[in-house]
Amino acid sequence: MEKSILLLFTLLNLLFVRLDGRSVLMPKFLPAKISSQHTSGQSAELAYNGNTDGHYVDAAQCVLNSGSDTVPWWMLDLLQSYRIAGVNVWNRLDSTDEVRFTQISLGISSDAAAWSSFSENLFKRCFYFTGAPTDATNPISLTCPSPVVGRYLALYKNRTGLTAITQAYFNFCEVDVYVAVPDNEVANAIQPSYSMTSISLIAALTQMRSDIECLLRCSQLTNCLFVLFRTATLECWLFQSTVIPSSFAAVAGNADAKLLALYNN
Repeated sequence: MEKSILLLFTLLNLLFVRLDGRSVLMPKFLPAKISSQHTSGQSAELAYNGNTDGHYVDAAQCVLNSGSDTVPWWMLDLLQSYRIAGVNVWNRLDSTDEVRFTQISLGISSDAAAWSSFSENLFKRCFYFTGAPTDATNPISLTCPSPVVGRYLALYKNRTGLTAITQAYFNFCEVDVYVAVPDNEVANAIQPSYSMTSISLIAALTQMRSDIECLLRCSQLTNCLFVLFRTATLECWLFQSTVIPSSFAAVAGNADAKLLALYNN
C-alpha cells in the first residue's frame, strides 16, 4: 500500500508546499464597492477581476469615480478575516492620469459597519502612499509594516493640497491582495482526518493566477485536502482525498500539472 501511494505521488508530480509565513494572493471576483461611478455600469468589481490591462478608454477595465467625492474610496469584502499583508495596485497606463493615484491610504477593518457605510475612522491605516507614480512603477506596492487582521479592505484618497481639477478623480485598474499565511496552515504533511480512499471532487475552478491561489481556495474549505493545478491552462480542481479520480489521470499526467497537499494543525 505504501509503495503504491509513493508511486502515485511520483507520477502525479506531487508537491507538498510549505509557505513559512509568506504572503499568498487572494482569489479574485470578490464583492467590491466604490464611492461613485464616473460612468453608469462601471462597477467596482472591474478592479478585482484579474485584468491588469491598464487602458481605461479602450479596454474599459478600470474604475473611476465621479470626481465629486470629498473622500474617494474603493472597498473590498474578503468574506472572512485574514492577516492582510498588503496590495499591489495596477495603475492606469493609457494617459497621464496615473498621477491621480497619490495620497492614497490602505485601510483594513473587521467592523461590518465599514462595509455598510464607508468611514475612515472604521479602518486601520497600514500604508499611506504619497508618491508620483509613472508607467515604470506599475504595479504600485502598498505593504503593511506588519500584517493587519481584517475582513474589509479599502483604498481611499486624501484630496488635501491637491489643487489640480483632475486630482478630484480616483482611478486604477486592478488590485492584488496578499494575505500572510502562518507556518502551520500549509505544510508537508497529510491531514489525518480524511479517508485515503475517498475520491470526491469538490470543485473545478478557472482563471487561477497561481498554484498558491488554487491552494488558498482549498484552505478556505473545511473538507479540502488536495488540489490539482495546471500552469498552462490556469485550471484548479479541489479534492477531499489523497487519491484523485481515474478520470483525472490524463490531466495529472501533463508536465505542467501539480498536485498540492494542504495541511491544517
